[in-house]
Amino acid sequence: FFFFFYWWVFSSSQLLLLPFAVAAILLPAVLLHFFLLYPVPRRWLVQQTRWVLLAVYLILVTAAVLAVGIIVVGSRLSGADPLHPLGAIHDRLASTWTLSLLSYLRDGISAYLAVAAIYFLISIALLAYALLRSRQRVEHEQVRWILAAAAAAVAPLGYALWLAYAHRVELAFGGGQVPLFMASLLFTVAYAVGIVRHRLMLIDQVLNRGLLYYLVSFALTLLFSITLAYGTLATLHQDIGGAGQPVLVFVVAVVAVIMMIWLRDRLQRGIDREFFREKYQLDKALQRVNQAVTGMLDRKTLADRVLTSCQEVLQTDRGALYLRDERTPGFYRLAVNGGGQFPADFTASREFMETLRSGLSLQRVRSGQSPIQQSMRLLDAELVHGFDVDGTLAGMVVLGSKPNGASFNAEDAAFLAAMGRMAGVTLHFGRVHEELTRMNADFVRLNEELNQRSSIVDELRQQLQQKDDSLSQSQRQIEALNYQLSLQRPDEISAAGSDFEAPMILGNSSPIRSVLETVRKVANSEASVLIRGESGTGKELLARAIHDNSPRREGPLVTIHCAALAPGVLESELFGHVRGAFTDARQDKVGRFQMASGGTLFLDEIGDVPLETQVKLLRVLQERMIEPVGSSKPVPVDVRLMAATHRNLEEFIAAGRFREDLYYRLNVVSVTLPPLRDRGDDVIELAVKFLRRACLRTGKSVSHFDEAVLEMLRDYSWPGNIRELENAVERAVVLAEQDRIRLEDLPPVLQTTRVTARRGVAYRNPADVSTRPALSAPRPRESLAAAPAADLSSDAGMPPVIGSDEERQMLKEALGKARGNKARAARLLGMPRSTYFSKLRKHGLD
Repeated sequence: FFFFFYWWVFSSSQLLLLPFAVAAILLPAVLLHFFLLYPVPRRWLVQQTRWVLLAVYLILVTAAVLAVGIIVVGSRLSGADPLHPLGAIHDRLASTWTLSLLSYLRDGISAYLAVAAIYFLISIALLAYALLRSRQRVEHEQVRWILAAAAAAVAPLGYALWLAYAHRVELAFGGGQVPLFMASLLFTVAYAVGIVRHRLMLIDQVLNRGLLYYLVSFALTLLFSITLAYGTLATLHQDIGGAGQPVLVFVVAVVAVIMMIWLRDRLQRGIDREFFREKYQLDKALQRVNQAVTGMLDRKTLADRVLTSCQEVLQTDRGALYLRDERTPGFYRLAVNGGGQFPADFTASREFMETLRSGLSLQRVRSGQSPIQQSMRLLDAELVHGFDVDGTLAGMVVLGSKPNGASFNAEDAAFLAAMGRMAGVTLHFGRVHEELTRMNADFVRLNEELNQRSSIVDELRQQLQQKDDSLSQSQRQIEALNYQLSLQRPDEISAAGSDFEAPMILGNSSPIRSVLETVRKVANSEASVLIRGESGTGKELLARAIHDNSPRREGPLVTIHCAALAPGVLESELFGHVRGAFTDARQDKVGRFQMASGGTLFLDEIGDVPLETQVKLLRVLQERMIEPVGSSKPVPVDVRLMAATHRNLEEFIAAGRFREDLYYRLNVVSVTLPPLRDRGDDVIELAVKFLRRACLRTGKSVSHFDEAVLEMLRDYSWPGNIRELENAVERAVVLAEQDRIRLEDLPPVLQTTRVTARRGVAYRNPADVSTRPALSAPRPRESLAAAPAADLSSDAGMPPVIGSDEERQMLKEALGKARGNKARAARLLGMPRSTYFSKLRKHGLD
């Protein structure tokens, strides 16, 4: 563009015209070549570099050669001074050869302008394509500014081109100066913005920081020297009068020199801190890492400290620290900061690993296509530096870009090298610390396990000693049971008969034996049975015992809880229903009467059946026919009916809540189960059964009850009957911490019961004592009717004081009543035989 402003100056000198003409002709090709490589080389250019460059430069290089030839030949034909060719041509314009050469030159210039315009448009297209494909922010901004300048320059360049073709005279006399100046200004501004704001040219790589440091330091020293010299000369030219003036001037000069030296040192330290800030920040980073190591932090925290220090010193926007995976040739990410697309795991190429092992830093090159640069793109990294431990590559620090896309320099690489050595040692120390911590934890755990096993051995030894101590008591107890069995009357051994089996009914007390005798007689009949008793006494178990011993034992036993169902639902459950009988009756349903055909139907809580359902039950009992809900067709049934209730049906009949005729139909045979409080001798047998069942359910090994617990179980009234006893035993097993049930394991309501027996080993789980099954449960006590309490104690209302003479007299009288039979005497007193035997030994009566 400069040629068009001063074309007459250039044309007057061949030395100026020839190089400028060549440069001007090759400018479009060089510009196109630049945009083929910027910001990144095109793939087809890399693959076909020779042919592409040949196509770009061939035409314009040929044009430049021809132009130079025409200028040189024209100068020779003119015979003029070669330093002034145009002047000579003008003088010999009439020459035929000269006119021909000028014609060729004019046509060549016209063709060149067309080709230059085409190259310029191709360059704009390449910039637009680069803008669309650019993903890096700095590159994108650089391309955007240059493309904007090129697009804006189309108008002034087009106008100048139009003048070159249509108004050549006007162009020759300066008509194209303004538009060409505007186009030049646009490109200048675009390149200036790219250089200053977006680092188009990396000036900090051109000027070495060390050179700048020495220049600035030299300037400071020079300024200081000039100042001192000027002050000295000024002092020498001063007219100093008086005797004391020289001394004062000397003192002032010394003070001034000291202050100047102090100021120079301060400025020098500021310069050092500015030019070598990495050194100061390295010291700070090393202090931070040293604090982390001293604090015995884990490797993750140490890696975070190292990475943060690197980012603060080098001012990068993101970073990550990777450690070498010893099992694979790859790396795994230990710390990350500032986001980025750093992969969690990374497998490096062979060239990448070799470069890291060499101790060199890897910097990303935008146009690079090597395996190393491909690995850098995968890591989303601008700079990578490896660190080793004992000569082995241990990891790498991966950093992102600096502000405004600034590049990394030699000082940055030196800082990373120092931090890499520190990081390797630090992370190795962290690993060793983690290993020591883990080994210490394993040692503590093993020590605790050893102590636990030692305590278990001690506990097992104590339990073995307790087993040995209790073995003699168990043997004495077995002997007492054998002796007691020999004294039993034949009718007490099998009151229910050998043909009746009720394994689920436990107990040998008189009330339960009476019930079982009645049930044995009723079981073989078809009569309806009404079972009465309090809640929790086992009415359903008794109904099953009757069914299992009846002729219908091969048939089903169907149970229905009448109180748990609504009236409408109860009627449908009993008699069934047909499809469409009521809402949601989508299909026929068989009732419980039909389900129990050939077997037994057990109606639990019959007292809660509504009156309208009682009428239908009465009809079934009378006619042995049922009608399903929604159907008028009778269905015959063959069932035996048993019912149970805890209600007082006689009061219900008087109140009109239960039909009297149904009551008499059901109450053909009435069996009343006694409450547990009336079965004192059965409490222990049931408790042992529940103890064994709870141990199987919970997986605990609780073998027996304390003596005081047995006494408490006998004395408690058990308002919840057998169900409450089972729940109490299961709770005690769950809470027991030893091999026996103690007082504190029982529910609080039982612990308030008055106990007069002393704590001791009483009754063992038959599963833990090798005894015969017939002896696993205690036999019933004899009635105290034969020996009134008034004859056994002086105070019938209060028990005797333990260890008193009154107790001794009571034991002696009971032994006399039993004619020396200690087991019978214990039953007369209503206490366990072991307790009675121990009391006899205590009072010297054994």
